[in-house]
Order: sequence, then structure tokens, then C-alpha cells
Amino acid sequence: MADEDLEKIEKKIKKQAKAAFFGGVVGLFFFGIVFGPGAMIRGNIAKKLIIEHGVGQEHASRAQTGIYLGLAGLLLWTLLLFVRLTGRV
Repeated sequence: MADEDLEKIEKKIKKQAKAAFFGGVVGLFFFGIVFGPGAMIRGNIAKKLIIEHGVGQEHASRAQTGIYLGLAGLLLWTLLLFVRLTGRV
């Protein structure tokens, strides 16, 4: 692959990893049922691109953190919604 193509892919990886991380953080505090899955999807896209093309490894930890934060936000907001709808504590 040409260097220009690898630079474009690395830029895309960086963008996806950032979106995963910030989506995960936002999902913890605001409506994680929507932001959580989005963060997990973006993180997985970034990790897949890193594995396929071998570039952008410095963004792998941010993508993985976004996946974990997205999962935590999703679980937290699902639990809160369940408690709210059932009235159970």
C-alpha cells in the first residue's frame, strides 16, 4: 500500500478511536443505552482496522477503553431503566 493510503487509514483509526472513547464517557452520564452501543461499535471498527492494516497501534488503547466505557454505560443505564420501570430497588 502507498504511504498516502496508510495515512488515510491511520487518520480513520484515530477518528474512530476518539469517537469510541468520547461516546463511552458521554454514555456513562447521558443516556448510555444509545451512546454505549455506538462507542462499542466505533471501538471495534478501530481495532479491526488496526489489525487489518498494521498501523495506528497507538490508538488501540483508546479504542479498547471506549468499548469498555460503552459497555459500562449500557449496563448502567439498562439497570437504571429497569429499576425505574419496575419500581424495584
